[in-house]
Amino acid sequence: MLLETPWIAAVFIVLLTIVIHGMIYYGISYSQNTIYITRIEASVTIDPELNISYVEEVLYLSGYVSDLTTIYFDLISEDISDVRFIRAYGEGDIEFPARYIANNKTIEVVASNTSFIKVEYIPIGLVIPIGIGYYELSIDLGFEDIEQVSGEVIVPRDYDILVIGTGDYSVERNDFITILLHDPKKYTIVLMKNFTTTIPTLLTTSSPTGTPSESPTTYTSPSPPATDIGKWLPLLLVGVLALIGIGIAWFLMRRRRGEIIVETISPTDILSDDITRNILLVVGDSGEKGIAQNRLVTIIGKPKSTISRKIRRLSEAGYIDIERAGRRNIIRLTGKGWEVYRKLKSGESE
Repeated sequence: MLLETPWIAAVFIVLLTIVIHGMIYYGISYSQNTIYITRIEASVTIDPELNISYVEEVLYLSGYVSDLTTIYFDLISEDISDVRFIRAYGEGDIEFPARYIANNKTIEVVASNTSFIKVEYIPIGLVIPIGIGYYELSIDLGFEDIEQVSGEVIVPRDYDILVIGTGDYSVERNDFITILLHDPKKYTIVLMKNFTTTIPTLLTTSSPTGTPSESPTTYTSPSPPATDIGKWLPLLLVGVLALIGIGIAWFLMRRRRGEIIVETISPTDILSDDITRNILLVVGDSGEKGIAQNRLVTIIGKPKSTISRKIRRLSEAGYIDIERAGRRNIIRLTGKGWEVYRKLKSGESE
């Protein structure tokens, strides 16, 4: 009996060695599940008039990744409709395979031999024109399960800016305007173009002999009649543009503070909308404990922005409750929502 125990231990060690070598040989990662993102630094450079945007994000990992590990992370805005030119690399500028997943608006990177991932991409639809010389963009730094997030937005210097959001921010003005976003919150930024009115001065030159010069760069023009309208027209234009800007900013602030009445949803509308009906069914199937919003997006398989709009409307109509739990939104049915859920499960309609 005393000799059997060492033999059993030896056989166990041999088997364990074979398993570990097999995992390494076939490239099976046994540390993948322990790797996660601890911090994100995002930088967005935009030129609204040229409709050009560029995003650069640095993702710091919880440890050094030696084996092939797949990392997923969300885009910085729900308004982004598509992504072009994705490049990802890590330590030693070694490039990693990366792709955009349109269904849930995430980017997938397969990384190895690095402790961070740097991703560059061109977003489509990030900047939205809202008037002549006025643009809007939303930056969402509220990544789930990631508390250390910061960002910056770089725009041309000839813009006035209005930042709407609950997070802390600061502005630096040099050759460009840099808006520093310090908190993991959602920010809405309104850019207002600074228009300057240039009134050309018409000059008359003469040749030494007293006759008008025939140079093509010299010309004369009759002076316009002096009127009060011409005198005050530039000031009137500036005043009108200022009023338009104040009106747009006031409207945006009211909309984001919930002062604009949103149309409620009737049961008939719910039963006629496939996405909304699926949301109620999935949330109801999850029971009283509810379901995380990101999990709901994965199950339904529709764009994250679409699900967010539907959830917001259902909440405003009183069909669901949204509870913030750490970095996640937990969705649950209300009493009103359970009534509709039971009708949907039984196949009833109104």
